[in-house]
Amino acid sequence: MFIGSATDQEIFDAVVKVVAAYVNGLRFSQTDEASNLIRSPFDVFLSRNGLPNSRSVAKLRSITAVAS
Repeated sequence: MFIGSATDQEIFDAVVKVVAAYVNGLRFSQTDEASNLIRSPFDVFLSRNGLPNSRSVAKLRSITAVAS
C-alpha cells in the first residue's frame, strides 16, 4: 500500500496497528516467564537511588490506612 493511493480507512488501520504494537511493547512492571520483574529504566533509577516506586508507595498507603 502506497500512502498516496491508500484510503482513509487503510491509513487508519495502519496507524492502529503501529500504536497497538507500541503499547504492547510497554511491558514494564510486569514479570517474565521466570517471574523476574520487567522494569523500566525509571524503575531502575528509583531503585539504585533508594527512592520509593509506585508499588512501595501504594503498599505504604495501604498499611497506614489499616493502622488508622
